[in-house]
Amino acid sequence: MPTEDMFARAGGNFSLAVALPLGRAVGAGGYLEIADIRSMLKQNVKMLLLTRPGERMMDSEFGVGVQNYLFENFNTGTYEAIRTKIYDQMTRYIPAVTIVNIEFDQSRQDEAILKMRFTYALPQIGLQDFLDITI
Repeated sequence: MPTEDMFARAGGNFSLAVALPLGRAVGAGGYLEIADIRSMLKQNVKMLLLTRPGERMMDSEFGVGVQNYLFENFNTGTYEAIRTKIYDQMTRYIPAVTIVNIEFDQSRQDEAILKMRFTYALPQIGLQDFLDITI
């Protein structure tokens, strides 16, 4: 079974993706790069959650756009709408990832703050990680 560090043991200098936001780096590529699966997957999940539908060129349906929910009345219905949108988008754009849990911090809902923890896994390589988002 492949593991998360199998690329690190491959022995070559390579990258899987360019790190976002773009940053300059000294080296062959000229930009900061991601060389491990955990960081690349976290970046991809973050982009999917934070990109607003219609914002990505050539694919107007890409993105959850959690910022769009910021001024909603936070209640069970709102959290369920966000959860449903996340499941739909993850199934469509990052199907290899398993959603482990989506938690909302409901203690700050009166302050118009959306705080969530998104836990996900890539079972094929035994990787599990989380992403905290506060808007």
